[in-house]
Amino acid sequence: NRLMDAEKKISALQPQAIMAEVQRMESVFDFIKEDLEGQIEDIQKDMDDAEDLAEETEDLAKEIEDEAAEAQKELRDSVYEMEKEMQARFKEMDTDSTTITIERMKLDKDGRPQPTGEFDTLEADSLILALGQDIDSDLLKGAPGVDLKEDGTVVVDDSFMTGYPGIFAGGDMVPDERSITFAVGHGKKAARYINGYLTGKSYVPPDKHPLVEYEKLQLWYKTDANVSVQPTIEMQQRVSGFDEVITGLTEEQAVFEAQRCYSCGNCFECDGCFGACPENAVIKLGKGKRYKYNYDLCVGCRACFLQCPCHAIEMAPADDPRILALRNKERETV
Repeated sequence: NRLMDAEKKISALQPQAIMAEVQRMESVFDFIKEDLEGQIEDIQKDMDDAEDLAEETEDLAKEIEDEAAEAQKELRDSVYEMEKEMQARFKEMDTDSTTITIERMKLDKDGRPQPTGEFDTLEADSLILALGQDIDSDLLKGAPGVDLKEDGTVVVDDSFMTGYPGIFAGGDMVPDERSITFAVGHGKKAARYINGYLTGKSYVPPDKHPLVEYEKLQLWYKTDANVSVQPTIEMQQRVSGFDEVITGLTEEQAVFEAQRCYSCGNCFECDGCFGACPENAVIKLGKGKRYKYNYDLCVGCRACFLQCPCHAIEMAPADDPRILALRNKERETV
């Protein structure tokens, strides 16, 4: 029935109406086509703009890369010129003698030293750079467990090891006093811990010896001499030059000062204990190696203890943990 109704309606349309409807539909199709073509043109233009921007970005990156390379070259050239200047300046010095040329500095408003261009020549027979140096901790950045402070120093534990096993640090590299004294001390201590780490035998620092005061000494000799006074230069001479204010001791005075020491608590191999022992329990180990005691022969008579002038010997019961440890160590050695 619906198909028959549609046929009747189509049959009822006049040719002019059919033609008008066709023209209307063509105009609609033309409008849609123009609109789509316009959108396609806009998309193509955006794509062209994006390609242009990408090319500009690539050119800018290349330009920045070239500028960075040029800056690095200029920096290398500058450092090279500075090195040449310093080498030339050192060549001007009489390095075969005992002089060194230094530049005077002055403090700026922030308290930082700045060069003045004025130089002085000083007499010296040795030169030790004892100033804290700038450190380069870039190598440790990103290392697992390594803790870096803002100034670039590295946090270490009591064994001078960083948070990364096997990496040790000391001296100017750690948060401490930046001086040659501390650096040397750190190196000596760290070397023991490093050796223990490499050998698999952890280093345990020995207990410090107890303080030995004068009352504990049993001197069979006595040195009665005042401290040698070190001469000093006059005040006017101090402010007018760089001479040492305290002139120091002569060799004879220095030897005399060393002889005044009682060596409190430290054996200096006087052989007092060796000669006093009636049981021959004291064994000499050679110069600089001090003595060893045969506890199987020792009867505890205290002769060695009473004869030791510097209290380097201490009496203890046979079951004292220190005595037992010594005996066990001797057995392991044997």
